[in-house]
Amino acid sequence: SASASASASASKAASEDINNVVTLLDSPDACALVESCEVLTEEKPDTSSTTDESISTRTQTSSAVAAAATTFREGAMLEEVALSSWDESAEALSSWDETATATAQQALYATTDLFVNAFIVSCVAGTIVFAGAEFNSELHRGWTPLEILEHIPQNNWRIYETMLDTNPVGIKSFISGVVYGAGDWLAQAYERAQDASSAASSSSTANLDVDASSSSATAATSTSTTNPIAATSTPLESLVSALSFDRPRLLRSVAVGALLQAPIYHYYYEITEMMFPSEVQTNAIIKLVLDQTITIACWNALYYAFLGFLDGDEPRDIWKKITATAWPLMKSGWRLWPAAHIITYGVIPVQHRLLWVDMVEVLWVVILSLTGAAYGDKEEKTEDDQQLT
Repeated sequence: SASASASASASKAASEDINNVVTLLDSPDACALVESCEVLTEEKPDTSSTTDESISTRTQTSSAVAAAATTFREGAMLEEVALSSWDESAEALSSWDETATATAQQALYATTDLFVNAFIVSCVAGTIVFAGAEFNSELHRGWTPLEILEHIPQNNWRIYETMLDTNPVGIKSFISGVVYGAGDWLAQAYERAQDASSAASSSSTANLDVDASSSSATAATSTSTTNPIAATSTPLESLVSALSFDRPRLLRSVAVGALLQAPIYHYYYEITEMMFPSEVQTNAIIKLVLDQTITIACWNALYYAFLGFLDGDEPRDIWKKITATAWPLMKSGWRLWPAAHIITYGVIPVQHRLLWVDMVEVLWVVILSLTGAAYGDKEEKTEDDQQLT
């Protein structure tokens, strides 16, 4: 029992020592109660200075990283600008290539049209000269050049009368085709001159807006530019301008004159002469009134209908054009044809009336062509306005 009591005392003492150690460690003054604690404290490193150095190092590192990031961003922006400039340059180069190609194609087409027009005009003129020379070759034997020139008008008139007896519709169709072609060519030349004058006027107006201080000098320049008398051109430029006509449009006018106008009016004059003989003086007035009311209205409508058919227009568009131009053409015709038809029905024989009308009709075809072209421009402008709105 004594040994058991001693063992219990030892265990109790050990337990108390353990509790004391735990209490000591948990107390705030634990370091003061342990030997060499001060030594350990003195040997502990200075963490405050190390922390400042670490913070400084991290700050420098962050600054370097930020500077690198800024440099990277600036480099990326410069690269983006360079790529954008490259794309713009590539687009500009592509646009320039397309413009140059289109310009070259237009120049090629214009040159080709010019040569084709020159070939057609040369063929027609050569055929007329050759036919006349061949027909008159027997009559001119032994004559001097002056005698030939003196007799050319008489011989040509004799040729015309001979062909009137053999093929009246054929010779009248040929003359009407030439007349309608010449009238449309004159109308196109007038339109080109108007377009050039408008372009020069627009250019001079722009110059006046840009430099107001030199307005007087610019105005003088624009006046000399838009003045047809002051404008000068070389013979080659005049020839190129004369041959720069719209060939399909001119050929359509030739077809109207040769295939439509000549046959219709050949029989029209013969029928009206049989119905209202020229021996009765009052019949001339009847034919004049008939010509300037029903006949001219029907012919103008037929003219635009035939042109529209050749041009592939829709019937609705053809009818719209006929109704839009009917009254303006009637008024224009009354300024020209009554005076001309006084001679037609009062002086000219029936077989030569179409020839006389064709001579006057050169001017009338110019009016017809200009009226039709003006209506077409108006319709195109209306369509453009509708698309914009």
